[in-house]
Amino acid sequence: MKRIFLFLLLTATMGSLARSEVNVNINVGIPVVKVSSDPVMTVIPGTYIYFITESSEDIFFYQGYWWRPYKGRWHRANGFNGPWVFVKSGRVPPGMLKLPSGWRKLPPGHPTLKHSMVKSSWKQWEKEKHWDKKAQKNDSDGGKKNKTKSPGKK
Repeated sequence: MKRIFLFLLLTATMGSLARSEVNVNINVGIPVVKVSSDPVMTVIPGTYIYFITESSEDIFFYQGYWWRPYKGRWHRANGFNGPWVFVKSGRVPPGMLKLPSGWRKLPPGHPTLKHSMVKSSWKQWEKEKHWDKKAQKNDSDGGKKNKTKSPGKK
């Protein structure tokens, strides 16, 4: 009797093993974009979101992280060269999802900055509403190029 029970138990186990499935997912990541080691950036007017001007790819810097849409999904990284991690849409900052139309078309004289300057100053600029003040000044002088020194310089 014990042998029959052991046989049935082994047969049941073997049958379930035979029906097992194997799933393999390989994540090769998103393509690398080549940019300089200290890329030139600019702020998108009306936001505190910066983008790399030397790339046709949409790569943004916002609140200390790099953001990149790829194939309908958003990714985030600590550096502009990755590694990129998928971010659920509910975790993407709302401003990233509502960029102004034509955001790549910049007004004449719009400031460009090296990433090293943006990285070291973005918190202070947001706190002090730096770009809001620049926009107000440009509006008041008729949109003429602002000849003040670059942010962060005295």
